[in-house]
Amino acid sequence: MKPLHLLLLACLLGACADDPPPRVEPEPARPEAPAIPKPAPSAEDLEPTAEEVPIVEDFEDQAKEEIKPDNLRAQLDALEQEIEQDSK
Repeated sequence: MKPLHLLLLACLLGACADDPPPRVEPEPARPEAPAIPKPAPSAEDLEPTAEEVPIVEDFEDQAKEEIKPDNLRAQLDALEQEIEQDSK
């Protein structure tokens, strides 16, 4: 046999060894970038605008339709109960 053949045979026999493949370590987890906190809303952001605040005129037409002299007492009682529930 030629020396080249012997070298190839040695390489092939070495490749057929029963050694287990080397263990592959997983990459360590990279820490995530910290989330950028949202700024807290300012007092101006929490204040309702003039358009958002209900006023008497917003409910005037509805009240004219719903409240009549014969059901005035029942409507007042209902409003009082609603206010009591909201205050609890």
